[in-house]
Parts: sequence; C-alpha cells; structure tokens
Amino acid sequence: MCARRLIVGIAAAAASIALGDVVPVGDPLGGGSWTQQFYENGYWGSPAKQYSYDFLAIKIVSGGPFEDPALSGFTGGYNWDLRYQDTVPKPTVAGAGGNPIYGNMYHTIKFFGDAPGQGVLVYDYACFAGSTLLGTQRIYYRPANTAGLTNIGGNWWAGDSTWEPHRNDFIVPAPAAAMLGVIGLGLVGWVKRRLA
Repeated sequence: MCARRLIVGIAAAAASIALGDVVPVGDPLGGGSWTQQFYENGYWGSPAKQYSYDFLAIKIVSGGPFEDPALSGFTGGYNWDLRYQDTVPKPTVAGAGGNPIYGNMYHTIKFFGDAPGQGVLVYDYACFAGSTLLGTQRIYYRPANTAGLTNIGGNWWAGDSTWEPHRNDFIVPAPAAAMLGVIGLGLVGWVKRRLA
C-alpha cells in the first residue's frame, strides 16, 4: 500500500476561509467495517493565512453510518480524541478535538459495513476554532459524477458543503453530573419523607 500526500487547495470566495488539505492516506482497509486514514494539513483562508483549529466534526449525508469509534488514530501529540457521537455503535455524526493545531496530523474515520459501491458514500466535514466555524466541505467516496469536485487522492473527492453546524451541537453532558443529579433528587425526597 503506497501512502500518498497530496496537497490540494480548495478554491473559496476571497473573503471566506477554505477547508484545506484533508487527504486520504493509502487505500481503505476493509473487514466487516472499513477505515480510511486522512492527513490534515491545516485550514487556509484568503489571503493565504493558515488558521489553527481545535475541533473537527463529520456527518453522514448518504451511505453511512460510521462505526464506533467514528474518529480515532490522532497523531502529532496534540492530545486529540473522540469527543462526541450521536448514537453508538452506529453514529451518523461525530466530533473530535484537542489542543489547537495548524495541521500535520493524521486521523482515521471508521465506516460501518463493507466499502460501498460507486456514488454511495458522502459525508460532510467541518472544522472549528473555539466556537467559530472555520469551514465545511463535502467528501465523496467514488462519486458517480466528478463535475465540480476536486480529487483529494485516490477514490476520494471534495466539493462544497451546505452544512452549518454549531460547536454547541457537539456538547454532551457529563454522565457523572447527570448521575449525581438523580442521586441528589432521590436523597432530597428521602430526607423529606423521613422528616415528615
């Protein structure tokens, strides 16, 4: 398997930030579910300025779902890990984050089932700096029609996305906090009954 590092600029309007250089590395790995490693080379704006980011999110558009864990294998020493999945074991939305980075990080996306046929798998990809959405991109695996798309490596293509997620969409209340709340309510009820 030959690893590829393609640097692909995605054109954007002059005042907007373009999702930069997320490229597949090697071929998908199958076996009941399948994974694809990607290389992040950062997010670029216009004029050419690289922006740091601390959170990325993915959402299935068609051909999903992902498989738990949807995002993993983060490299680069940035303390990144999976922070959100909407459902387990087959999430359709996931997010990961860590210390702010400018790029130079690998990560792996895990898909449920066998690698799909042509024109089936499509997902959206978003990047955040704090609560600010830097950009989104639609990623296609083996699209039936590549008109208007940019090849980012192998069978992977990218195009414009209309997804406008908010960082708050990916906040999950801590399970321990919820459990303490339930215990607290039960304790208050018990004390009230004992004193009555």
